[in-house]
Amino acid sequence: MDVDDRAVKLHDFVAHSAPATCLRIGRKSGKIIVTGGEDKKVNLWALGRTQPILSLGGHSSAVECVTMDWPEEIAVAGSSSGTIKLWDLEHAKVIRTLAGHKSSTRCVEFHPFGEFFASGSADNTVKIWDVRRRGCIQTYTGHTDSVNVLRITPDGRWIATGGADSTVKIWDMTAGKLLRSYTDHTDSITSLAFHPAEFMMATGAKDKQVRMYDLQSFECISATELEGGGARVLDFDRDGGELMIATGESLQIWTWEPAQCQDLITVRWPNVADIGALNDDGHLVGGALEGGFVSVWTVDLTRSPMRATLPEPKERIEGRSGGENAFAGLLRSRGFLGSDDGEPQPVRTIRKSLSRGSLTGPTQSPPMLRPRVSMGSLSDLNRMQQSKPTTPPTQTSRPPSAAVARGANYDIVDSEEG
Repeated sequence: MDVDDRAVKLHDFVAHSAPATCLRIGRKSGKIIVTGGEDKKVNLWALGRTQPILSLGGHSSAVECVTMDWPEEIAVAGSSSGTIKLWDLEHAKVIRTLAGHKSSTRCVEFHPFGEFFASGSADNTVKIWDVRRRGCIQTYTGHTDSVNVLRITPDGRWIATGGADSTVKIWDMTAGKLLRSYTDHTDSITSLAFHPAEFMMATGAKDKQVRMYDLQSFECISATELEGGGARVLDFDRDGGELMIATGESLQIWTWEPAQCQDLITVRWPNVADIGALNDDGHLVGGALEGGFVSVWTVDLTRSPMRATLPEPKERIEGRSGGENAFAGLLRSRGFLGSDDGEPQPVRTIRKSLSRGSLTGPTQSPPMLRPRVSMGSLSDLNRMQQSKPTTPPTQTSRPPSAAVARGANYDIVDSEEG
């Protein structure tokens, strides 16, 4: 299969001295990549460069998953032993070592605001961690096999988890309960994505199906079987009009209403691990793994046939680069988000490296995930959300959540309520 001339490999490079296992692209700048490998290292890279900005040690076993917070100031990585470490990227040092999982940590994701992150493990559990209080504050049980992927809604209330047991579960973090369990897929879940402004979720699995769910009715509204391999990565564009589906041999661009493939671009990235959000000049960045190597790709979507026919997004905030989704607009109007002037800058070491030359990559996304205040616990978050609803004004409100349990840590078991 020939490679489409819209897909260009920027470069590939030796990222680790043993097989690279995981990769994430920074969502704020789109120009920072963090990788983990079987050499027990976490390495930080600037897009377009083949020497790491930082090489971080500390794990005693292979790094299985890694991600960064929104400002690209903290990295969190999980290992095959189950241990999780957090690094201060400015000072290149470990700031937390967290134990709790009984088996390999398979996925990690930062909460969109507040000092929290979530982890999923081969011990079949999901844990929510409070970085400041240095411990696990929630444990979700219910999967019958490894938890491979998780995502948190843009408003920070719900978490979706996908497992090797072919199920997707939706949990309400503020109410502390399971909302829904989906068993529509017939093979291991590989990818999840939340729509940035609507109550919608996309799921992908090894069964080659991509499904779309309405999270107000909790119904599956579309199911499509992909040609070739299954979806390795799913990501909506920042306005939510397009769903990017990365398989091992292509990038597919779908509209979801109706569910229809609008463009298919052949890309030879069999182990694609992450794709960055589409930037203002119409290019998307992707990263793939092969042994100890990492390859970085850009895909030009400006020649996509759908570009001339797509309507303008319904929710836009004028005067902001690339628009701003409805969740972010509401949070900003109610004081959760500060102005651009108050936005923290990337860590000095990264900023200094990026300033040395021009890089081709996404421009800075709207700072929708950076709070004005630091939230000390999920109970603090719950109180703020109860007094300041986060439901977009154009949609029907969900029933109010019960208050999160106070005090000691607690487990949330798989028992749907309501």
